[in-house]
Order: sequence, then structure tokens, then C-alpha cells
Amino acid sequence: MVADILAILLYAVDDLTIHEEFGDSSTTVLIGGFTVQGVSGEATWVLRLDNTGKVRTLAWQARPFAVAVRLSEAFGHGLARRRGGVFPAIVSAGRPLARLVAWMVDLLAPHLVH
Repeated sequence: MVADILAILLYAVDDLTIHEEFGDSSTTVLIGGFTVQGVSGEATWVLRLDNTGKVRTLAWQARPFAVAVRLSEAFGHGLARRRGGVFPAIVSAGRPLARLVAWMVDLLAPHLVH
């Protein structure tokens, strides 16, 4: 499953640039910038590794929120495509509402933080 997620990530993003990489034999942290579906942002990925150095789990945080939503959409659509059937259509149906919410959060959030 982790290999599928990494494949979807690499397919979904453009202009991926890793600014910093650090960690140890069990954890790697990547900090970078990228563009997804025309929106630029930054992200941090935490990769937990097994004893052979293969990725066991992956956690990420992206900003601005519009980028996080688009990245989540890409993951959802990519996983749905791999599953087949009606899943890609179901995932696509929720896209407009998710983007509207992301736009509103990015617009209003700076005014709520003091």
C-alpha cells in the first residue's frame, strides 16, 4: 500500500523540490515544495522505515489548505482508479465542494489568527 501511495504522489505533483532531508535509520523527514493541479505549496513528509530501509508508513502535512485538499483528491482519485468500478466517479463528485471549502479556509484563516 505504501508503494501505491508513493506512486500516486509522484504522479500527482509537479515541480517537486526537496529542500531538506534528515533522520536516522528508522525515520526520514523530507521538507519540500511542489505544485499540484496548478497550486503551489509546501509539505513535510515523515517516512517510517523497516529494518531493510523500505518505507513502512508515510505521514504528511501540506499548506496552504488548498494544496492539502488537492493532494488528498489526487490520492483519493488514484486509489479509486486502482480499485476500479464506480469509485473514481464517487471521488470526483465530491471535488467541487472540497475545493470551495479549501478556498474559504485559505481566505478566512489568516484573519482568524492573531
